[in-house]
Amino acid sequence: MSELRANPWNLIQVILTQGISEKSLLKFSCYHPERSRRVCLIMNLTINNEQKQFSGKNISELVESLNMISTNGIALAVNEKVVPKTEWEKFQLNDNDKILIIKATQGG
Repeated sequence: MSELRANPWNLIQVILTQGISEKSLLKFSCYHPERSRRVCLIMNLTINNEQKQFSGKNISELVESLNMISTNGIALAVNEKVVPKTEWEKFQLNDNDKILIIKATQGG
């Protein structure tokens, strides 16, 4: 089991050999680098106290999937730890992460 945690593609390989059809896997948006087909696991995330499903891998992809056109004035925390915008591309999300997104506004 520790081998599956170390390499999520091993888990996908197990899923593919257990009879899950390729057609049902095509709906996901991740590409397996060693295969010609698209496969991915969906993560369950809590974003601002709402349950959401996400099939990407990092914060940048999450922000894009949420259609956040401008990221100016946005602060983001994962599991109560602030993640600097410079780290969004590298920061890997995991199943059941809790994400808080705050947008600064002007006004009085």
